Amino acid sequence: SIFSANRRDAPVGRITATEPEWTLLTRPHLDVEVRKISPDVATLIAGLMEGVPPGRAAGDTLAAYAEFHLSAAIAFIIEAGAFCGISTNGVHDET
Repeated sequence: SIFSANRRDAPVGRITATEPEWTLLTRPHLDVEVRKISPDVATLIAGLMEGVPPGRAAGDTLAAYAEFHLSAAIAFIIEAGAFCGISTNGVHDET
């Protein structure tokens, strides 16, 4: 994969990309971190970034990916430091 080939210290040769890839970029403590993510987690994150309520974003993701595990996806997103705040009833609270 393009992601894997560019994460090694060795020179990168020709890459034949046959499948799309998704990555999550975060910047905790000013250090850029890049993580490869699965299509289902990418779908959940995209929905949340578009402002879709979490329950609906999770439902939409599960409808598209039967093997989707919400708890694992949320744990991954939290561990990556990708959440920056919480909004309820239109009120935003930075955390």
